Amino acid sequence: MMLFFFTLIANVDVRTTIPFIDVQSAGTRAGIITFSVNGDDYQAASPENPIYERIRFDQGTKLAETLVDLEHATIDSEPINLVMNVEGDEGAKIHAPADTVRIVRWRKGESEFWLEVRHPSSAWIEKDGEFISPNTGVRVTWTMGRAVEEDQVLFSSAYENGRANLPANLRGDQPQHTFFMLDTRSSILQAWPALNSEQDLDQIAFIGSMHVRTAASPTSIIRGNQVSASFGCNCSIGRGEFRQPIDILPFPAVSMELGLETYNPWPESRPVVVETLDGDGLTSKVTIHIASPGLSQLRLDENTELGVPDTLLVREAEHLDIKAFARNRSGHRFHFTPSLLATHGRFPLASTDDAETWFLAYNPNQEVILVNLFLTDQSGQESWAETLSLSANALTRFHLNPYIEQNAIQNLDVRSDQPIDMSVTQQFERDEQQGWIRSVPGHLMD
Repeated sequence: MMLFFFTLIANVDVRTTIPFIDVQSAGTRAGIITFSVNGDDYQAASPENPIYERIRFDQGTKLAETLVDLEHATIDSEPINLVMNVEGDEGAKIHAPADTVRIVRWRKGESEFWLEVRHPSSAWIEKDGEFISPNTGVRVTWTMGRAVEEDQVLFSSAYENGRANLPANLRGDQPQHTFFMLDTRSSILQAWPALNSEQDLDQIAFIGSMHVRTAASPTSIIRGNQVSASFGCNCSIGRGEFRQPIDILPFPAVSMELGLETYNPWPESRPVVVETLDGDGLTSKVTIHIASPGLSQLRLDENTELGVPDTLLVREAEHLDIKAFARNRSGHRFHFTPSLLATHGRFPLASTDDAETWFLAYNPNQEVILVNLFLTDQSGQESWAETLSLSANALTRFHLNPYIEQNAIQNLDVRSDQPIDMSVTQQFERDEQQGWIRSVPGHLMD
């Protein structure tokens, strides 16, 4: 379900889409924001004295990724220039330079981001040989929140025809996504229709601001004087709901090359949120992988944001095919299947000399639950049983080797009163990057 929001204050319209977003996520994708200007509110802007716009999220929500870091950061420090597009009068062309509106601060963990307007709105448009400001008959817009491919479809022809000043949002000469990926874990955002279920933002424009691109914290930014380009709306870009992870992928400790393989059948890129769970089942590290159309890979053992994982939670990956893999030194690749979400699952086990067999369970519920494990032979005769207590929203790992009969085929039955994510993995390592690993196929028995 997608809603749309529209507000008009002074000469700036704001249009947003309002998707449902996860109320407890390290990264959830919010809506799209379009600013539409129909007046000369930015006439005082210049490269020497730009107008800055601060856009801030309420509910204690924070940005989940860095798009533009501090000015002297080693990566992602270059601003992102936003496409300015003319709407209305077909005879009007865009005259605003490519760097007129740009993102200059967008940092993970902060609850606001900053835009910089560098050229006066009085000359943004060319019509009949004259330079004019936006007006009710011809507007200028810029948009954030879309994939690169969507921007290119919308603006490539407009750019060729002089109606847009860029073919897409660009960092340097490279197209750049502007997804609103939000961290709601420490927020007070609630599931709709609760009082705090709307994820709103507000905007204020300043001139004379200092340290926007260099301050270590937003509190150290000197805001300057407020100007008329502020529209002060509380615009919604999301509505809260509870979600479960799309996939839970167990990664027993191995020294092999580890990765995540994503197949995206859509014509535009999609953000995939990957969370590492530590040994206690708590989220320890997060990265956002932009899955391009077709097949793409994320190397986990080389990703400094994630490190070598115990278990991954994958979010925001609806309608994508996700596989985790390990590759040994001989080049053999082993895929892991996602966990089984069920109250009753069955895993056929064949004992293998020297192989380690692990049962992994993630409890997505808000309370502690009990899980019963049973080992049975092919006739259904029970040989072993155990009850595990699973902490809320946590991972539990259980070593099965002491209970598996050698040279026998057995079934592991898992039962609980509430659905849990369950999986079984077997692995064998001879020495560094040698050996094999596999997921044991699970079957729903509900």
